[in-house]
Amino acid sequence: MDFLASLLEARVHGASGDEVSCLRALERAERLSPDLRTLPSRQGLMLLDAGRAACFRDLAVRRDATGRDAAGLAARAVECAPEALRRTPVNSRSSRALFSVRLADAYACAAEPESAVAAAQATVAAAQATVAAAQATVGAPWGGDLVRRKLVGLKQRFVAGWGGFERFGGSPPSSASPGRGTEGSGSRWACG
Repeated sequence: MDFLASLLEARVHGASGDEVSCLRALERAERLSPDLRTLPSRQGLMLLDAGRAACFRDLAVRRDATGRDAAGLAARAVECAPEALRRTPVNSRSSRALFSVRLADAYACAAEPESAVAAAQATVAAAQATVAAAQATVGAPWGGDLVRRKLVGLKQRFVAGWGGFERFGGSPPSSASPGRGTEGSGSRWACG
């Protein structure tokens, strides 16, 4: 519980731009995580990497919004996001879709549009597979609304930052309904 509480605390501080408190909470979560390394699912390490990626991305966004250099934080998000995805079990489709869009978001925050598009395309493919699996299993939750909102936010960041996905070979978030959330308002890289 302390591990999860520390991760959630780090996320809150990251989203608010409190870098010192965010990094302190992440360090506490890292100290608490060794006991979780023995879990067969490695869920603890997956959650730690996912939390790190989200925190660094959020801190980069907050720095960018204030005109400060955000490149180092965005690069750290790009380092952590693939690890979370790699540790996510193949059958955890909703988590894989969420972490794929988080990876795309990290690349967008790091000003790497081609990599962001590639990750976003993987997100859409994962989301489509998840929807199909959820439809096959009546009432199976998959977090589709969350992934859809994040894809809409990513598309808005592309439009603001580079003029849209079309420049990079298509529009990966086309399956996202623009009316289903407005994540991405505010800073040009507002991440959620």
